[in-house]
Amino acid sequence: MSACQCSEKTTKDPYKRVARFYDRLFEPTNRGLRLLGFRMFVPHRGGAVLDVGCGTGIHLEMYQRYGCKLYGIDTSQSMLELAKARLGESAELRLADATHMPYEAGFFDLVICMLALHEMDEGMRSKVVGEIKRVLKRDGRILFIDFHAGNPRPIKGWLSKLVILLSEVAAGRRHFRNYRHFMSIGGLPHLIEETTLSIEKEKIVGDDTLALYLLRAT
Repeated sequence: MSACQCSEKTTKDPYKRVARFYDRLFEPTNRGLRLLGFRMFVPHRGGAVLDVGCGTGIHLEMYQRYGCKLYGIDTSQSMLELAKARLGESAELRLADATHMPYEAGFFDLVICMLALHEMDEGMRSKVVGEIKRVLKRDGRILFIDFHAGNPRPIKGWLSKLVILLSEVAAGRRHFRNYRHFMSIGGLPHLIEETTLSIEKEKIVGDDTLALYLLRAT
């Protein structure tokens, strides 16, 4: 999960209580996903990378080592404070709504959105993707990583799905409602088709519970 419950109001911070424990709780799983995503597309040195729902900044840290220009937005001030402590002056981090990104058109070589789209309200996902397409360079790439809506493999997949389900329930009523809707419509493939993105690479991992898509805007 990522701290990007996007809405017109950014004053509430649902991650305030868990921010300092977030990486400790989710890093064992998330690190492997980030590495897989990184191998799908490595931006050139000096390339501009945006993380939508950047959380603690741990994903951007991977691209920092390769000399990329780092940008991140999030709606959680407490998560951004951790990201700023981690990345220092090497990243431009902003408290911002992903449906109205504070960037000019055609700016980024890569836009990442990991485990954030399933958190968003139904009507906001396509708006966020529209903004991602707007700020992406013509030859840029989009990396989406999120839960896979297909049937998980037995038995490990069932157990993983149960853990995911319990985590989403624990995140709160609104969060769980959005997760359920995301899964019911088919997850990322539905959103990709709806927003006319072109799939360049895809990986289904975690015993069919998680999906990674490298995309181009069409």
